[in-house]
Amino acid sequence: MDLKLRRAYIVLLTLPAYLLWFFTFRIPVWTFWHRMVLSTSGLFIISIYFRREIFENTKLSDISSRLCKGLIGVIHGLLAYVFVYAGFKLLKEYIILDAAQVYNLRYDLDIDMISVILVFTSICEEVYWRGFIQHNLQKSMNQYLAILMTSFLYSTIHIWTLNTSLIMIAFIMGFLWGFLYNKTRSIISPISSHILWDELIFVYLPLINNY
Repeated sequence: MDLKLRRAYIVLLTLPAYLLWFFTFRIPVWTFWHRMVLSTSGLFIISIYFRREIFENTKLSDISSRLCKGLIGVIHGLLAYVFVYAGFKLLKEYIILDAAQVYNLRYDLDIDMISVILVFTSICEEVYWRGFIQHNLQKSMNQYLAILMTSFLYSTIHIWTLNTSLIMIAFIMGFLWGFLYNKTRSIISPISSHILWDELIFVYLPLINNY
């Protein structure tokens, strides 16, 4: 397939993500978390259908290597949290309302259940965005341009939140996870980072103490 055509084809396959995120953030059925599980499950299914070999390098035959990639992801997640925490403290007066809007979602469901859901949704998002979209874009363009393109797409699906700060942080984190995936060549690393970052930022060490 022609490289430009391949690139357009992969970008076209992000359209379901825009529709699913519209459903997640704009359609008031069930709770936000139930909608999120359904939407990320859809992304996961798309990923596996179009790239069945996505987990071929995660087999347990070389468990020490997998553990190393996971540890790299954990360290990355911790550093990402510190980075975002510092940014929040620096810009708190400008983004506090946006942050409060996100933390209000903690009341939709029991926090322990939310913690479990975040593990599942983090895996699904990384499989789709890094393991499928970025992986394929890197075959048709410069690897760093592919990271930027994937990060842009990942951030703009959050347009339905109408939350500028969330869109910006999605771009930053998308870039960091994309860079990590590119360097480790393993989906395990960004998955580990994404899970830990989500758990810290939303459950265990939220940026706003009152939530």
